[in-house]
Amino acid sequence: HEGKAPLTVKLDDLAAEGAGSSWKAASASAAAVGAMMSGTDPTDLNFNFEVTGPIDGPSAGAIMTVGALAVLTNTPLKPTVTMTGTISPDGSIGTVAGIAAKLRAAASNGYETVVLPQTATTVQPKGEGERVDTIEYGTSLGLEVILAQNVSQAFEVFTGKPLFASTSSPYELSQSPALISAQSQATQAEIQAASSAVAEISADDPLRTQLEEELAAAQGLLTTNENAAFALAVDVLNQASRNTAAAKTSALISSAGVPTAQQNLLDDITADIAQIDALTARETAQVTSLSASQTLFLPSALTWLSYARAVLVSLQSPLKKLNPASETATQDLITSASIIGEQMAGVNYTFAQNLTMLSALPPDTVSPTEPVMTHLAGYTDFLIEAGQQNENYISGAFGIQPSDLQSMPAGSLLPVISALSAECSTITASGTSAARDTANASTALSYYATTSLLVSSAQAIGIESLGLNESPSIQQPEMVLSSLNTGADIVTSQASLIFDKGLQPGFATWSTAWGLEAFTTLTARGRAGDGTVIALNEIWFDTVALFMLNALQTN
Repeated sequence: HEGKAPLTVKLDDLAAEGAGSSWKAASASAAAVGAMMSGTDPTDLNFNFEVTGPIDGPSAGAIMTVGALAVLTNTPLKPTVTMTGTISPDGSIGTVAGIAAKLRAAASNGYETVVLPQTATTVQPKGEGERVDTIEYGTSLGLEVILAQNVSQAFEVFTGKPLFASTSSPYELSQSPALISAQSQATQAEIQAASSAVAEISADDPLRTQLEEELAAAQGLLTTNENAAFALAVDVLNQASRNTAAAKTSALISSAGVPTAQQNLLDDITADIAQIDALTARETAQVTSLSASQTLFLPSALTWLSYARAVLVSLQSPLKKLNPASETATQDLITSASIIGEQMAGVNYTFAQNLTMLSALPPDTVSPTEPVMTHLAGYTDFLIEAGQQNENYISGAFGIQPSDLQSMPAGSLLPVISALSAECSTITASGTSAARDTANASTALSYYATTSLLVSSAQAIGIESLGLNESPSIQQPEMVLSSLNTGADIVTSQASLIFDKGLQPGFATWSTAWGLEAFTTLTARGRAGDGTVIALNEIWFDTVALFMLNALQTN
């Protein structure tokens, strides 16, 4: 604790000591997640990790998070316990390589217990060939092996104490009747928006028939599973909006030529960014009239705007530089149009449904004993720091140079990260205004979540072909499912703690629920990658907001 210094991770000197970019990214995430999960206000924290020799890789992320939690909660760690596993923003522990060798190393160094990711059920003792049961292999080495989903479980193994206090009962959305009514309103509004979007698709396009069937399924779920109905409506809206925008640009190219379509898209982007900025200003201007719970959830809702803005900004430069005579010009314009269409569908419709749920949160039954905006601004600093370390790792892992971003095709995710990074670099000290601080927090959250998604995909989850205009492929579905289940469990436990505290967690409960249904329903339709990205983003946004609420001091 260092007075009023923001949470930082001092890594500048570590390169000379042999720390690689992957390890740095893991340590920054460990500091961020550890601070959030501990329920500590980050405005007076400063982390410094030291290494004694060459080190790289993400495998220490989870144990460093446990270490941060132990320091912040003043809880001693058992010296006979060790661990390997990556860390995600929701506290879930991801898979790592070389587990058999690490178990042997733990045994030879006198450890008695090793915590591993829950998915590490088998190992290859010789590094290849036959796989054996991990727990049995650990026993043969004299080790107790414990498989853990998340760092809260690992923390209890390391300390013998639970990280979170017990709650009276799990929080359910039905405990807030106003939210149940708002959920119905939001779901029906999203279905109506999706229906209008489908009606714009040409009648002879096979996609129209497919989406009409999906809409009918959503309608049928209204009385049995509103979360699934909402998830399907979001998917239909996105697909229809992509299709219509692409078709309109294609028709314009045919009738007026590539240069006209190119300028039309650039004009659209300028107008759309202005619309997003106006919406952001309108909603953040009201932040001082919101409850503490609404204030700390507002940045999550605003990510529909801050992320879309970054996508649009990332498309501007390539579109300006596009040579109308190039062989790829027509396809690049159509691809850009489809991306813009999908992003603006979220801005114009799904964002509105998020506001419906946010405004329906019941009043808090407690009052903050600290300024809520100061509390929120403190989190902005370390989300940006963790995002920067993630971005550094991504650049190194993928061999990306700044000049490469200018030549990437439309739909690449890296230019979006660069746009978010540039926006974050303009964020100065908090306190300019409550509205500005809220918008900054949303940008930081989008930056952190987007970079974390790419890092986790590369290190543990196994999502390939991440981009804006194609369905990602899932290489390790068991890892994805474990991460989603773990994140959902964290949301449930945090929501119950927060509700017992007198605050209102219903926005996160709803968002996570429909995100998980997006994964389930889209997986059943052969598009697990799309569902995974939606679900992970919703869960990660929700956990960060819940961690902020849990750390808020109340009377």
